[in-house]
Amino acid sequence: MRVLLTSGLAFVVSAGLIRFVLLSPKIRDRVVAAPVVHRWHHSPTPSYGGIPMFVGVVVAILVGGGLGEPIAIALLVGAAVLFLTGLIDDVYDISPMTKLSGQALGALATVAIAGPELGLNVFGAALIAGWLVLMANSVNLLDNMDGLAGGTSLMSLIVILPIVIATGLSGVTLVVAAVAGSVAGFLLFNKNPAQVFMGDTGSLWLGLTLAGVVAFAGRGELAFAPLAAATVLAVPLVDTGTVIYARLKTGRSITIGGRDHLSHRLVRLGMSDKEAVLVLDLAAVVCGIIGVSVAFLPTLVWVLAVAGAWTALMAAAGRLLRVPVYQEAIR
Repeated sequence: MRVLLTSGLAFVVSAGLIRFVLLSPKIRDRVVAAPVVHRWHHSPTPSYGGIPMFVGVVVAILVGGGLGEPIAIALLVGAAVLFLTGLIDDVYDISPMTKLSGQALGALATVAIAGPELGLNVFGAALIAGWLVLMANSVNLLDNMDGLAGGTSLMSLIVILPIVIATGLSGVTLVVAAVAGSVAGFLLFNKNPAQVFMGDTGSLWLGLTLAGVVAFAGRGELAFAPLAAATVLAVPLVDTGTVIYARLKTGRSITIGGRDHLSHRLVRLGMSDKEAVLVLDLAAVVCGIIGVSVAFLPTLVWVLAVAGAWTALMAAAGRLLRVPVYQEAIR
């Protein structure tokens, strides 16, 4: 019941702030993202949806009393640093290196707080910090079509939640529930055609939180192996890898975006935007279930399932890489 109340409160706060504050006539026209050639949307749309999302999470966790565990505190502190980094980037359009520095600071703060609780050595802490930064950027890159980053993230959170509950980490459970509720509230206004975008203000902390949950939540028999964590979050990872490979191969900068993501390639194959997002949402569900099944499947069965999932993902990515996407200017 506590989990449901926390998720419900986050949903109400997130959706309410978007509907009655961000989309109010006095504010919405001041925070719009104008259409540009390198972005997918075609009409001015309010950004900064990450603000009500984050407020919804914080309010729900504080009311639910979910800050009694170092890991939960670590996740919230790291998310706060990346929230501020994303907000500054959305307002001032900071350089990639400055943005990366903020991400590194948030990741290091997260690991510094959670590390002693988990008994991490320096090498393990460095690996996890790198993982947090990688996923923050991956979800940020995946935020390229209406409902996509929020939808795939929500699917992953829903799949992860029962496993986190089984660990007995009540604080982390409430974090997952709050983030899921907040994202669901945001998606009410971000589904195609989107009324609001999350911006870097939302995507960066969302990515770090997802990465932190799969890295920290499992303990003992339910501990996530690195391969399990990567499988749970395979969709943003494969999208990022595909984009980086395609841009490097064609001599384009990896820091200058474009309409060359998995979602864009699916649309060029004939899907609608909604269909492309649905395909990637379903992929997130399947990969999430396979990833978390490490907790209850025999090792050999799980390894075979993971191998099958990644083989299918690589085959799909290879096919999509052959879709022409660079006839027009990229962002």
